[in-house]
Amino acid sequence: EVFLKTTTTIKTTRTTPRRQRRQRRKISSSTFNNNNNNTNNNNNMESILHEHEITDIFLDQFGVLHDGKNAFPEAIECLRRIHHKYPDVRVHVLSNSSRRRTSTLRKLKRMGFEDEWFQSAMTSGEVCHMFIEKDILNTDTNSSSSSS
Repeated sequence: EVFLKTTTTIKTTRTTPRRQRRQRRKISSSTFNNNNNNTNNNNNMESILHEHEITDIFLDQFGVLHDGKNAFPEAIECLRRIHHKYPDVRVHVLSNSSRRRTSTLRKLKRMGFEDEWFQSAMTSGEVCHMFIEKDILNTDTNSSSSSS
């Protein structure tokens, strides 16, 4: 039983003797399998975090963390384990929701996720709000460019 319905992209930072390089890895949803009938899959996320020196995880919220109304218990347990065993790994929430990021994080908290498990959240609503605030409502920039 897989609780992640999508492929998750995990950005990793691996330190090498010559240089530090960033690479992206696509991890299939079966990696996050928390089915107790298959003990090999129980530790997949932990082994990936350990073996690949993962620094950041980007997760979509709908269909990955919850179904819109209820959190997936496996997602809560997985993030709890990551937070306790790998406190330096930063987890980011991405969403195409029209909500602002603070609203998204409050919703996740009501569903049973802890605030400290997430480094950040970014939503389509937040991006739109930032764009409108910066590029449309910024009258200082607009008035100086229109008078030239």
